[in-house]
Amino acid sequence: MTATNENWISGEWTGFFLEKHHGKRAWMHLYLEFDPSGKPVGVIKGEGTDYVGPWNLHGWFQPDSTACEWTKQYVGKHRVHYAGQCGEKGIVGTWNIGSGWLTGPFHIWPRAWGDLDEAYLSEELRNSVPTEGRPRIHIGSGSDSVMKPAFAD
Repeated sequence: MTATNENWISGEWTGFFLEKHHGKRAWMHLYLEFDPSGKPVGVIKGEGTDYVGPWNLHGWFQPDSTACEWTKQYVGKHRVHYAGQCGEKGIVGTWNIGSGWLTGPFHIWPRAWGDLDEAYLSEELRNSVPTEGRPRIHIGSGSDSVMKPAFAD
């Protein structure tokens, strides 16, 4: 899959990360700025908040590819490294603290893509949140609905 500049949308983003010791998604609210002027590698800057507290981030992305990485620095606390791939459903990948002693998956997308918010929140209301593994979204409706991965293997 090849990302295009239209996938790197500056502005409000939302999403979550999963932790093995929590049974729920840890929702994040982000404001990201993608600056592609440093081709072949652009700069990601941003800020946001989640249940741990407020944070700033800085990293890189490849405007003509799917790869990106950044470090999320909590104010007065620890750092978290993120590595992901950008595509039609936003950015998905893994986060880790330290040398990977604590790690898990994440999924973020532009806030304007509210359909993903609705799918995940509907899933949470049905108590079908995964406690481990990859983020999942609910596709379909009614009793015939199917759980599909948020990103391909």
